[in-house]
Order: sequence, then structure tokens, then C-alpha cells
Amino acid sequence: MANEIQLNGEWVVLPETVTTLSELMVQFNLSAVGIIAEVNGALFREEAFITTSVCGGDVVELIQFMGGGGGMSLQTLIINAYAEDIPNGDVTTDLTVDPAIYGQAIIITKEPGVFFGKAIVAECIAAVDPSLTTELWVNDGDVLERGMRLIRIQGRLASLLKLERVLLNFLQRLCGIASTTAAFVVALDNPSIHLLETRKTTPLLRDLEKQAVVAGGGHNHRINLSDMVLIKENHLIAMESAGVLHTLRDRLRAHRLADPNIKIEIEIETLGQIDTLPLELADVVMFDNFPPEMIAQGAQRMADRGITAQIEVSGNVTLDTIRLFRDLPIQRISVGALTHSVKSLDLSMRITS
Repeated sequence: MANEIQLNGEWVVLPETVTTLSELMVQFNLSAVGIIAEVNGALFREEAFITTSVCGGDVVELIQFMGGGGGMSLQTLIINAYAEDIPNGDVTTDLTVDPAIYGQAIIITKEPGVFFGKAIVAECIAAVDPSLTTELWVNDGDVLERGMRLIRIQGRLASLLKLERVLLNFLQRLCGIASTTAAFVVALDNPSIHLLETRKTTPLLRDLEKQAVVAGGGHNHRINLSDMVLIKENHLIAMESAGVLHTLRDRLRAHRLADPNIKIEIEIETLGQIDTLPLELADVVMFDNFPPEMIAQGAQRMADRGITAQIEVSGNVTLDTIRLFRDLPIQRISVGALTHSVKSLDLSMRITS
């Protein structure tokens, strides 16, 4: 006899010997490192897999998070956030709330948007009080309507009060990024053009913020300076000042031989640079602060020269102007505003005893 469960959206059959999350991971040869599991709406961290049961009819989703950024694990990021907020206890809650009183908290959204942050919920609970239980009514990437109930958390009332602020700070910002990204995707209205964020992210939150962009329908640009060669104006100025700009072509050829998997992008600020820079060696050419009509001219000039690199548009692209680029022969638009000046989504946590 076998069990059938839904695993990450697909129905799979498990042998009757598989009864826990740990056994499920072994059955499918999966690593539990960095994984948070959702079973029928409840969240479980890795250390709980061995005691968390799975059986026929269960809905299981495995969520993998990159972490906070800079090599910091998500767990460490969250622990540090609560250490900042509760360095020596919550003196108000400790003074006024009986630790034996239990209650529940409901997180709702007060405006439309897109949700992101399921794994954040699990890590925040683990940092404050692992005995708290959760029920999630949304998934990452879900569209939210004003007044929707998103998450229920139950347990000690004092723990809910301590949990609230840091959890909401993370969720509001990440949902804000996902929601802003979704709004740009709708305004662009061309799925063949990838909407990208930039490195203009909150220090140590880059990985989370970039995952929120993906949840909103966007795509990721380079994660860090090690991921990609991106030659911008200041690099060209530095080379010219040193009298070595003429060596750029040879340097790029050498890079191709040494690190063929690290892509090359070159930024241009004038159409004339299409004729003077070695763009034939680039995977992507970034048109920085060009009006749409000049981008069309530049794309034709690149085609005439046999340059096959993808074209990326960047610089002061807004919700009001992005539609002007939808019919151009381009493949990418990068928008720093997806992360550097985003408005947090208005969420509220209502607590009752």
C-alpha cells in the first residue's frame, strides 16, 4: 500500500515506510539544508523534519531560501534582527502580560499587492518561540486583495507580542518589493522583455529582496560583483585616464578564455560607442538613459555591425514610462526602483487572547 501526497504542486506516491519529512527527503534524495517545509499550511524548519509526519492526502511544499546576503544564513539574519529589537527582554510585555495566557494573531493586508515571505514567518517564530503554530492562507507570489487574511499564528500571547514588529518589518518590505515588481510587469505588458532589479538593495538583505522581485514576476540581474563583468562609465574613464583603454578588447578576449561562464555586459551612453567599443565580445549591451527612439537607432546600428548581444535598457524607467519601451527590439529592462525606493506594503497583525 502506498501514500499519495502533493509535493511542490505534483502528486507523488510514497512507500508506506515514508512517514516523516526526513524520510521524504531521503526518498527523493533531497538535501534538507536551507529548506523550510510547509505541510498543510503549517511551517516546519529542518530540525523538526524528523518528528513531522506526512501521510496520504497531505500537501507539502519545500521552500529553499538563499539567506540574508553576504553569506549570512536566513536563521542568523532573523536572530540578529530580534537581538536588535529585544536585547534585554520586552520590558512592557514582561510587565503586563501573564506568560500563561494563550492567544492568536491574524496578519491581514490593508491594501492590494503581492505576497512574499513564507520562510520568514517560520524563522521568526523559531527565533522567538518555537512552540507557536502557524496556518498560512497564501503562497509566495499570490495576489492580495485589501482586507485579506494571510496568516494565523497561535500560542503564548507574550510571544505573539514579541514576534510582531520584526516579522511585520520583513514582510512589509518584501511584499512591497514583490508588489512594486508586479506593477512594473503589468505596465510593461511584454513577457518577452525581462524586468530586472539592480544591486541597489538593502545591505545584507540582497538575497531576500531579489527573491521578492522574482515572486513579483521579475528576474534577477547579477547578485554581486563576482557574478558578471559589467563595464560602466567609470571603468572606461579609469582605463582612459591610465592610458589603457585601447587594451579593452584584448582583456575581454582573455577573460572569455579564462572564465567563459562569467558573462560580459558593457554600458554605453552614446550611439558613437557602438562603433568604438568592442561590443562584439559582450553578452549584453546596456543603453543607459537613452530615449526610446535612440534605442531603436542603436539596435539597428548594432545589427548592421553584426553585434548579437542582448540589449538592456536602464536609467530613470518609471511606472509611467516603461510602456514606451515595450515595442522596442530589446530583451531586458533594469529598474533600481524595484528595491531602492520601494513602498512597504501595509500589513497589520491583530492579536486576541
